[in-house]
Amino acid sequence: MKRTYMIRNERPEVLDVWHEPWCHPYQVPSGSTLVFHYDASERQRYMVETAVTKEGITIWLDTDHVPDVTLDDLPVEPSWDQ
Repeated sequence: MKRTYMIRNERPEVLDVWHEPWCHPYQVPSGSTLVFHYDASERQRYMVETAVTKEGITIWLDTDHVPDVTLDDLPVEPSWDQ
């Protein structure tokens, strides 16, 4: 089943998002929206887990594959230079 998970940064500074279990970092500028497009795992019910810290947000999605990710509707790769 196709799913999306959206994070909109309404803070005045860049928001750091860490995607587990792949250890993919993303930086979301103020006012921008990061969207994960993925196929939900068939072995578990729909679930998203998040952890909010002073550094940003860590998310776990219920998928067995790396999702496609967009930032403001444009494809984006992890921010490896963080």
